[in-house]
Amino acid sequence: MYIECQKDKLSEFVIRAEKIANKNASLPILACLLLVAKDKNIIGKATNLEIGVEMSIPAKVNKEGVVAISANIFSQAINNLQGGKTVSLEEKNGFLVIKNDISEIQLKTQSPQDFPLIPKGEDGEVVNFKIKDFVYGLKTVIFSSSLSSIKPELGSVYVYPENQELVFVATDSFRLSEKRIVSKQINNFPSILIPQKNCLELIRVFDGLNEDANLFFGKNQINISTSTTHFTSRIVDGSFPDYKQIIPKKGETVIHCLKQDLFDGLKAITVVFDKFNQVTFDTKIKEGFIILSSKNTDVGEGECKLKIKGEGEDIVISFNQQYIKESFSGFTDDSITLTFGGPHKPLLIEGGKSSYFRYLVMPMNR
Repeated sequence: MYIECQKDKLSEFVIRAEKIANKNASLPILACLLLVAKDKNIIGKATNLEIGVEMSIPAKVNKEGVVAISANIFSQAINNLQGGKTVSLEEKNGFLVIKNDISEIQLKTQSPQDFPLIPKGEDGEVVNFKIKDFVYGLKTVIFSSSLSSIKPELGSVYVYPENQELVFVATDSFRLSEKRIVSKQINNFPSILIPQKNCLELIRVFDGLNEDANLFFGKNQINISTSTTHFTSRIVDGSFPDYKQIIPKKGETVIHCLKQDLFDGLKAITVVFDKFNQVTFDTKIKEGFIILSSKNTDVGEGECKLKIKGEGEDIVISFNQQYIKESFSGFTDDSITLTFGGPHKPLLIEGGKSSYFRYLVMPMNR
């Protein structure tokens, strides 16, 4: 193999793919990237058997070939390479020679014969979708998914179609995020559960791309292909909780406030949050404000008064302040609505219609 290509394109592939490669005692080849020089491209591949990625990079192919190289070592070599914009890769006697106008590095290669096949899955259902919208949906809700693998359905992002919208949902049973993206091209879109860690890699691979993608759905996997990149992921065989039944249809107390005011109010009393991150909401509907308060027996206590508009009965209820703050990134509107279902019932936070985002958080029992 002997090719020449742009260093920044090669570096982009390495950044997007290297974390997919992992160390595996029984299959050392999984710690490698596979580089295939063919026609006018070099195709980089990485997989850990659960997810896989292929990325096509334009190149001057002087000699076709295939090499497997340690992902970690190759990443360091490319990212630390000094010199010009063009880099050449040449296989010589079991080594990959990486060279530009001022630098040269030789890295030992591995046998490419053992590298697993990355499935395409192009014979299943297919949906055409803007990849930036799919990535945006995942990014908006993924923080709510569980980090535990005990219940795989909670450690996933649930994606399903409804009324010309693609709905992204995640929950860890303490809070729940739902993001809706309007799309007319979802007729063949099935309901799927994508593992949280796979979503993170999918985001890493496609983040920043703005083009159409074909989504193929097989029995146990999803395959996503753009003009230059192919990604495959295992999907979870399970059922997501029927979350709609716990979303309040109407609340005993409803308040409207500025998102930034609530964020600033929580920030103002950060220093006195206890180890449970507890913050108490005390509404004063007739007076037109809400008091946020927290107390730490080792540090002190504090409160912040915010202007609101509201209706219903006053309520005093506590939540994990971190759970509240993490929801703010999902709202694109300046104003938000907080609907309190009552004592011991979840809080529903919603933005305006342009957000298509809502967030549910359970109260603290202490």
